Amino acid sequence: KRTVVGPDPPRSPGPGSPRSGPASGPGPPNPSVPVLPVPPVPVPADVVPRSNGSARSVPLPPPPRPAPRRCGSPPPQWFRPVRHRLRPGGSRFRSWRRRRRRGAGGGRGLWGRLTESRIGRWWRALLQDYAAATRETALGARRRPAAAAASLAALAGAAACAAAVPGAESFEAATVEAAGTLLLLSPGTRSPAADRHVQRLLRRREAGRLRYRNLLFVAVVYEAPHAADAALYPALCRHLRPRWRELPGRLLDVGFWGRWWVLAARLRDCDVNEEEFGELPARLRRLDPHHLRSHRNESQFLEKFRPVVLSPEEIRRAESEEDALGRAAGARHGGGAAGEA
Repeated sequence: KRTVVGPDPPRSPGPGSPRSGPASGPGPPNPSVPVLPVPPVPVPADVVPRSNGSARSVPLPPPPRPAPRRCGSPPPQWFRPVRHRLRPGGSRFRSWRRRRRRGAGGGRGLWGRLTESRIGRWWRALLQDYAAATRETALGARRRPAAAAASLAALAGAAACAAAVPGAESFEAATVEAAGTLLLLSPGTRSPAADRHVQRLLRRREAGRLRYRNLLFVAVVYEAPHAADAALYPALCRHLRPRWRELPGRLLDVGFWGRWWVLAARLRDCDVNEEEFGELPARLRRLDPHHLRSHRNESQFLEKFRPVVLSPEEIRRAESEEDALGRAAGARHGGGAAGEA
C-alpha cells in the first residue's frame, strides 16, 4: 500500500547555508535573508481535509494489472464501460469477440472455425493443388495446341464410349427380338447356325445362367454353370468355380457403342439356309462379296432391258435362214404326203 502525504511545512535553512541565521534550532525567520517561494504541491483527490485545516491521507488501491490477452477470453472489467459507450444500442456494432477474432485472423463465425480446423486446412491444400494442376494444364495446352486437341478428342471419345455401353436389359431385348425375327422364317429357309445361337441364349436366360459385366468401355455377357440363387455345394464352393482361363469358352457376346456384336454377326443372312448347299462342290459352297456385287453381273443385268438393234446384213441373213427353214419344212410335208398315197 502507498499513502499520499500533504505538503511539508517550510524548514529553516541549515547552518552551512549562506542564508542561514543563528547557529542551531528552528527560530523565527530572518527578515534580512530572502526566502524563495516554494511551489504548491497538488493535492490528490484521495486526500480528505480535516476540520482543523490539516489533510488526512487515504490509502489507494493498487492499479489493475492487465490480464493476458487470449483468443476468445472475455473482455476485462475496464473495457466494459467503454464497450457499452461505443455500443449504446447493443446490436448496431460488432461485438468485441467478433472484432477480436477478425484481428487474430480466425475467420468469421462457423465458416472461419471450419477453415482453420485440420480438415479445413487439408481441403484447402487439396484445392490449391488442383488449381495449380489446372493452371499448368492450361499453359501446356497453350504451348502445344495440337497435342491438347488430340488429348481432348481422346477423352471425349472415351467418355462417349463409356456412356454408350449397352446394359443387361438391352441384351435381353435384342435376344427376344432376334427370336421373333427367326420365328417369321420357315424352317427350310432360316439359318441353322443363327437359330442354334439364339436358342442357346434363350435357354441360358430361362435358367438364370447369364451373367453381365460392365468393363467401363465394353460390356460382356457370359454363361455361368449355375443360377444365381442356387444353393448347391458346387455353386457355393469357391474352389469349384470356373477359372478365368475358361472365360473365352463361356463368353456369349460383347457390347460396345450400344450394340451387341456377336448377336448381330450371327443374324446376318439369317434367311439363308447353308445346309442346302452341302451337296455342291467346295468351290461353289462359298460366295465372296465380289461374286454377288461384281460390275460384270450388274452390266449383264442391265443389258436385258436394252432394245435389240440389227444391221441390214443381219436382217438379210436372218431372212435367208428363215426361208431355208420354210423350204425344208415344206419338203418334209410333201414327202410325207406322197408316201401315204
